[in-house]
Amino acid sequence: MKAVVRNEKGKAVMDFKGIPVDQLELLAEALLVKPPVS
Repeated sequence: MKAVVRNEKGKAVMDFKGIPVDQLELLAEALLVKPPVS
């Protein structure tokens, strides 16, 4: 898997490439995890 961050109209945009289909659920779960508030 490859993640690329680029600038688009002054905003950071992240693209994901090469994600195995059988790992899409794991990626989605990781993206939904919220860091603890301290």
